[in-house]
Amino acid sequence: MMPPACHPKTEPPATLRRVRHPLLFRGAAILLGLSLLVLLELALRLCGVQPLPDSQDPFISFSSDATLFVKDPAGTNYQTAPERIDFFRPQSFPVNKPADTFRVFVLGGSTVQGRPYAVETSFTTWLKINLQAAEPKRHIEVINCGGVSYASYRLVPILRETLQYQPDLYIVYTGHNEFLEERTYGNLKQSSSISLATQKSLRDLRIASLMQRLLPKTQEETAVSPKTVLSADVNARLDFQKGLEGYHRDAETRRGIIEHFEYNVRQMILLAKQADVPLVLVNPVSNLKNCPPFKSEFAIGLSQEQQDQLISCWNAANDCDWKKADRKMQLWEEAVRIDQQHAGLLYSVGKTCEHLQRYPEAKDWLTTAKEEDICPLRILEPMHEALSDMAQEYNVPLG
Repeated sequence: MMPPACHPKTEPPATLRRVRHPLLFRGAAILLGLSLLVLLELALRLCGVQPLPDSQDPFISFSSDATLFVKDPAGTNYQTAPERIDFFRPQSFPVNKPADTFRVFVLGGSTVQGRPYAVETSFTTWLKINLQAAEPKRHIEVINCGGVSYASYRLVPILRETLQYQPDLYIVYTGHNEFLEERTYGNLKQSSSISLATQKSLRDLRIASLMQRLLPKTQEETAVSPKTVLSADVNARLDFQKGLEGYHRDAETRRGIIEHFEYNVRQMILLAKQADVPLVLVNPVSNLKNCPPFKSEFAIGLSQEQQDQLISCWNAANDCDWKKADRKMQLWEEAVRIDQQHAGLLYSVGKTCEHLQRYPEAKDWLTTAKEEDICPLRILEPMHEALSDMAQEYNVPLG
């Protein structure tokens, strides 16, 4: 009887035998390394390690450095520098802070300064009165650092400067003036949302913060080129003849300005945390009801026929008596079906909703009109969201 045929064992080729285990080993090593990094990051966060602020703004620079406060001739008080009086109101406080003094710096724009009135009637003065009443045994100083037309990127250097003046508290009210000065953002315009989010996450890593502390000389600022160079004080576009004509719908520039705003507020938070000084953010308010958009434009791509049709509806709605508010509303809605981006049109719809006592709808339309304003001089909704997110992220009070 013949033995059954023997089938030789099939074995994987030698090349696979050589590759399989090294690949698994490399994969396991990478996972282990990543796990250790994740654990280190979590440990640093639990230990309270905070990201470090940048030493300079990667988006803009200033043609010259100018301090807000200088010593008086006697050397006993800091006072507003004479060359800054065009933008700031005179303020002064002792060089040597008395032991019983609680010193507050309030940073912002015209709202902080108290315009169109004065510092004496600003909310910073009422803050001082209320704090003094709450703490009668302490001397309360509230220094008003509100600059006319000052945006968030101009407040960061002021906060850096005032850190040397023994602050006990910072209050930051900013967001309305971000579009006043001409700026470009170079590569930021070409970056995708995913790329920007990744860069933001990397800047926030506590491991990076630890490395900067251990090896400070290795910290390099990554500038977005080209960098806009601004003068020491504000050159608002609206202060120039035909300044409003220079504003046009530009989604990429708007995105860059919003990103820069968030960056600046984050830097102020980190600077205050690094110095162990409490900071309070204020969420700016906007007048939606009684403040029409400053400039409107038709939506891009609207034909001349569509524009004429919209204007016809617009004129008919304006001519329609308020006693026929429902008909007026129908005409506005017909116009909105043609163009959902014309800020003035959206504002008119909102005002009509208000007249019809459809208040939630009115608020939505008026808010959208603010967002579509070609010359936004009121804080935009993404900036509100950024303030809320950062307040939560860094455990900062938001008023």
